[in-house]
Amino acid sequence: MNEFVTDTTNAYIPLQPEMAWQTADYQEYKARGDAHHIPALYYQFRSKGVGSPDFVAIPDGHVDMLFTCDASQPNIQVYGSVLSKRTITLKSDTNYFGVRFLSLHVTGSSKIDMKDLISQSCPLSDFIKLNTKSVEPILTAATFTEKIRLFQEILGEVLTTQQDSRLVRFALNRMIMAKGNMSVKDLAAETTYSERYLRKQFEHFVGLSPKVFSQITRFQHALNGLITAQQASAIWDSISEHAYYYDQAHFINEFKKFYQETPHAWMKRCLQE
Repeated sequence: MNEFVTDTTNAYIPLQPEMAWQTADYQEYKARGDAHHIPALYYQFRSKGVGSPDFVAIPDGHVDMLFTCDASQPNIQVYGSVLSKRTITLKSDTNYFGVRFLSLHVTGSSKIDMKDLISQSCPLSDFIKLNTKSVEPILTAATFTEKIRLFQEILGEVLTTQQDSRLVRFALNRMIMAKGNMSVKDLAAETTYSERYLRKQFEHFVGLSPKVFSQITRFQHALNGLITAQQASAIWDSISEHAYYYDQAHFINEFKKFYQETPHAWMKRCLQE
């Protein structure tokens, strides 16, 4: 196993495009990890004041902490990756602050099995050992920058406690570098571990099997290609450039599996309104 492969887990952040499109005042900041902080995407937005304040979440293989910054009913929920499109319900006209990261970075601190978080959510207090009073300053901080600083200060050390995950980190790097176009068989051959052992380790640290994470990574790259293309007629050229599928039918079937609609229907609904 090549231990010197580039660490792409420090920079790879998947998309949740409808979060930005279906909310107000959305902003984000990508932070690379270091000895004291996990690599993460920080974001904040305000939910709609009229109509449905919900947004659509899609598979991304990551974990999100979502802070409801409501003085009367503050809340902090942890969301595992969904396996297909899912609507997340928000409070109307409310400020939210969120952090997205790979569960690999926090498995050693977690109180629950990562497999149990897939397509589920739980309060922060059920996810990690922490005095919930200590995170209250994050909820009341006035600015996005201050919320990020406080998150890193209060939760930084807690979320960098890791178990030995060298094998899984290597596998994640290889899959991300290959844009999801890598089989479990090939990963097992490179690592010299059995497919069964690799799958077991992966599910412990990530919650997903290597095959499913690889499919989600490929789907995420394809989605990025669609957003970049902006034209239905350019779908296949974009996918050929940004991701790896056997043919258009394979791409359409996998997109429908994760997004519950065809790429053309999605582009018409989201990009061409």
